[in-house]
Amino acid sequence: MSAGGEAIAAWRQPAPGGADVQSPRGTPVVASRTRITRFGTPRAIAGVTDAATLQLALGGPGAAVLVFDRQAGDAPATPTAAFRPGRGQPFGAPVAVGPAAFVATTPGPSAAVDGRGVATVSWGAGRQPGAAAGEGVYAARSTANGVFGAPQLLGTAGPGSAPTLAAAAGDATLVAFTGAGGVRVARAG
Repeated sequence: MSAGGEAIAAWRQPAPGGADVQSPRGTPVVASRTRITRFGTPRAIAGVTDAATLQLALGGPGAAVLVFDRQAGDAPATPTAAFRPGRGQPFGAPVAVGPAAFVATTPGPSAAVDGRGVATVSWGAGRQPGAAAGEGVYAARSTANGVFGAPQLLGTAGPGSAPTLAAAAGDATLVAFTGAGGVRVARAG
């Protein structure tokens, strides 16, 4: 819930043919409400039927980001974000914020939105079978209009760890993850 009293709910509608218990995928759906209204009409994120994980973050000036893995097969998944610049506005088209990665031991992406409406998305990526590199914890940041920059490698993650994000008061975002030597924290903003 935002400081202004807005709440957003997000869930995944199962893909056609029903839910797959081992590799659940579907369409992300969102609905919002204010302190004095009921939840509005649920809206699907257009063009997505293969979302595996979901996380929603709400921040400054009503900006929000919904992040998810787009998982076409059982192993590689693409961290993806749909951004909403302000209260009452729809979520934009989904965009890949990083390349497809092997996700056998890492949960989906995490997100936070700072006081300026800038979103940060982070995710852990395992090495693709046969690849010499590519594993680690990555983050991508948006502008206040939802345009994401290139992902940055933050560090090497421990097995099975996923980044967790917390938007600090004001304009900074922290990304915490378990890496070599214990818990590591990266600051953005």
